Amino acid sequence: MKKFGKVIMDLDGVLQDLEIVMLQILNKERGTNYELKDGPNWNLFPLFKDREEFVAFFRAHRDEILGTAPAYDGAKEFFERVEALAKEFNYEFVFFSNLLDYSDASIKFQHTLELFGKRIAALLKVGMDKSTMFDKGDFVIDDSPKNLERARNAMAFPICIARPWNQQSSNPSWEGKRFLNFEAAYREISRVMTILRGNGRSARNNRLRKIA
Repeated sequence: MKKFGKVIMDLDGVLQDLEIVMLQILNKERGTNYELKDGPNWNLFPLFKDREEFVAFFRAHRDEILGTAPAYDGAKEFFERVEALAKEFNYEFVFFSNLLDYSDASIKFQHTLELFGKRIAALLKVGMDKSTMFDKGDFVIDDSPKNLERARNAMAFPICIARPWNQQSSNPSWEGKRFLNFEAAYREISRVMTILRGNGRSARNNRLRKIA
C-alpha cells in the first residue's frame, strides 16, 4: 500500500543528548568550565573557530561521544509511540542525524542501539541532503530552528522539541509552537494525523502548517 506521507525525526538534540557529552570533553581538553549558555545562541558551534574545527573535534572524539551520550528522559518511549502512530496512519518513518554525517556512514553506534533498540538502525538515514530532505517530509520532528524553518517552507508540519537553543531569546530562534515535553508533541502529531486522514490528502497538499 502506498504510504500516506513521511515522518522525519532528528536524533541529535531530540532523542539523544550528544551536546552535553561534547561540552564535557571540550572543557576537559581546554581546561575550561563552559556551560551551554556560554555559547552564543545556547549552542556549541560558536565555541569553535569554524565548522572545520568542530568537525575535527567531533571526529577525534567520536567514539566517546557516541558511546556515552544519554537519552533524554522519555525519549525511547516517544520514539516507539511515534513509530507506532506512523504505522497506524500509514506513514513512512525515518531518522536523520546531523552529527553522524561527520562520521563514517558505516559506523556501528552500539550505545545508541542499546538506548533505543536495534530497530532504530533500520530507520536511520545518514548523509541526507538538508536542502531537499524536507521536501519529502510531511512531519519534521527537530530541535534546530533552521531545519524547522526549512520544513515549514517545504509545506511540512514542524514539531519543535523545546531546547535552550531554540527558545525565542536565541538567534536564530523558532517563532512557532515549541513542545515542552514528548507527550505534548505526541498528542499534536496524533491530532494532525487524524485531521489529515479525515481529509484524505497529504499534509503538504493541506498546507499542514495552517491547521496547527
